[in-house]
Amino acid sequence: MAAIDRIRRELKRSYRRLKKHGGWRAVGDVHGITGGMAYKIAVYGQEPKDPHIRLVLGLPAMAPAPVCERCGVVHVRRRCPAARRARRWRDLPVDVLRAAIETRSDFDMPPELRDMVSSPRVKRQRADNEL
Repeated sequence: MAAIDRIRRELKRSYRRLKKHGGWRAVGDVHGITGGMAYKIAVYGQEPKDPHIRLVLGLPAMAPAPVCERCGVVHVRRRCPAARRARRWRDLPVDVLRAAIETRSDFDMPPELRDMVSSPRVKRQRADNEL
């Protein structure tokens, strides 16, 4: 939190300089925020949540949840859906599926997954073919 500490020190310096000219209200006017917010940041180290105040103070924008490092989007679940490997045709993105159909390429499904997805009838046919 180096950025908030820098802002905090700057607000305290401004307060020492402007103490006689209106106190925290004058500090807030100089920095483009309210006097109460200037006081809370400088004295208590409160981090502003309002995006406008963060922008005025030069702080980075906050996301309501951690942003995924892989795709840059906030996810509801713990895992990134973009990192998921396509295991079935319907899991493929539309453009990849279209290209696969146009080029008539086969979908390489892992054998262990192929056994899980197949019906009992298909498993029997495979067993008969292997004999």
